[in-house]
Amino acid sequence: MRHKSRPHSPKKWVSMLEGRAEVQRVYESMASRGIVDQLGEKHLGVFKSVRYPKKDQLQRQRS
Repeated sequence: MRHKSRPHSPKKWVSMLEGRAEVQRVYESMASRGIVDQLGEKHLGVFKSVRYPKKDQLQRQRS
């Protein structure tokens, strides 16, 4: 395998680190500041997932 000369993009870093505790803490911090929403869901009644969609500017101003 050849070494890449380009650094990873932010999107690539997020996807690589997504399941790690540090990233979860960052998301939770952003949710507590009102930057993102924290949406917990269950799939098939068993599998838990949490999403952090970005709030738009108007939602943040109302919070």
